[in-house]
Amino acid sequence: MCVMNLRLGNKFFFILKNVAFIFLLGFFLCNVNSALASSFFSTIDDLPMMRGMEESKDSGVMFSTLKGRIFEIAANGKLGEEISKRKVILFYAQTLPQLGWRSAGFNAWIREGERLQLKISINKGILTTHFSLMPK
Repeated sequence: MCVMNLRLGNKFFFILKNVAFIFLLGFFLCNVNSALASSFFSTIDDLPMMRGMEESKDSGVMFSTLKGRIFEIAANGKLGEEISKRKVILFYAQTLPQLGWRSAGFNAWIREGERLQLKISINKGILTTHFSLMPK
């Protein structure tokens, strides 16, 4: 009887260990994705915002036309180790294709009849990325 309890205990421990491993692996993968983008813009819910950037609440403009939607939004971040012009360009060059966007020139992207343009400016140590989304 003791041998049977020991075998059941070993099987239970083996299963518990595997479940814990799968849970931790899933938790790690979710955190890797959230490290790339901490959030999405409030007006363009499928446009990721780079970690370290903050949406400029007063910059949002949106309206619809017969040809499609038009959005203007900006995000700011303090220049430093996490935020630089090069890192912002690289982040969107790597992230936007995963969301179905195709490059249409320098800092320009197209997807399903829409065009996304990025303009980056720096003033007094603050990097601002302006996003314009309009019909193609």
